[in-house]
Amino acid sequence: MAPIVVERSRKLVELAGRAAATGGTLGVKDMIARYTTDFIGACGYEIDANSLNDENSHFRRLGKRVFTVTFRDAVVIVMKLSFPRVIKHLNVLAPEIENPLKAIIQGFMKERAYEPSKRNDFIDFLLELKVKGNLVGESIVSKTLSVHL
Repeated sequence: MAPIVVERSRKLVELAGRAAATGGTLGVKDMIARYTTDFIGACGYEIDANSLNDENSHFRRLGKRVFTVTFRDAVVIVMKLSFPRVIKHLNVLAPEIENPLKAIIQGFMKERAYEPSKRNDFIDFLLELKVKGNLVGESIVSKTLSVHL
């Protein structure tokens, strides 16, 4: 994991350097959020989210949406907290977040033939738990989605 930290840190320094060289401004919160998105993508899933190079990358847009609470989100959360048994099957994540993330995760699992691949990322960890019989009650997809909340 250390090489990933070094590589992403270099990209972060380059991003800050480009902004300084052009006299532009760069918000620290946004810059660190983009770094975090890239880092989690690289360490957790071995993907290049490309958030440091492209502030409108697909993963960055999903990340922003997760933390933007809409009226629908507020209603679902209040209903889940008020009536947990009645609304237990109502998804907290909005479809525009859940569906793309599910497709990405299912793609990873299909690519790995639903078996651990020795990549030592989060998906491999969950696949190993499944093989050992220690992942019961929830699917790998739902476990992965819950990490992001």
